[in-house]
Amino acid sequence: MGFGEDAAITSITGYRSIENYSASDFDGTPISVSNSSIYTRQRQFSEELRYNGSFGIATVTTGLYYYHQRVRQLLKNLLANATQGGGVTENVYGVFGQVDLKLSDPLTLQFGGRYTHERKDAGVASLASEDPNVIQPGTNGVPGSCISGDRNGPQRCDYTFRQRTSFSNFSPKISLQYQAPNALFYATAQKAYRSGGT
Repeated sequence: MGFGEDAAITSITGYRSIENYSASDFDGTPISVSNSSIYTRQRQFSEELRYNGSFGIATVTTGLYYYHQRVRQLLKNLLANATQGGGVTENVYGVFGQVDLKLSDPLTLQFGGRYTHERKDAGVASLASEDPNVIQPGTNGVPGSCISGDRNGPQRCDYTFRQRTSFSNFSPKISLQYQAPNALFYATAQKAYRSGGT
């Protein structure tokens, strides 16, 4: 594009879909003492739109980022005929920028930052009998809240606990590098960020 020297706009899109069903016999005996099955379904989508171009001694990189995922999981205890389930929906929005200043042929100063806002919606159904009319000993959930169905996933899972929370953060970065004939020397200070529950 014409704005900036050697400038370009890049779009990176990603999508992933996972469905997994597994059954385990933890006791290793013919009796169903600790048999269980787990069903997991996850979908995620991400998009990054990035600009990069040079203006004299400055090279600029800036962009926007979006990430969405939805995860659902259901566990069934075969002996107790009880189930429990949970799920998370996550949306992340980010904006970032970085400038590389070529102070001289061997010396470059780099500084930038990223602002991130994330929202998570979570739900949990505690272990309980699949039969709404049976209170299974050793469980503390609401009977009938999760119905396991078959290996294609749960027929229904009504979460008895729900919570929504948000995280926001700004992460700055500064770096100085010196390119010698046969070696690169650099020093970097950067704030890292990881939101809760990931």
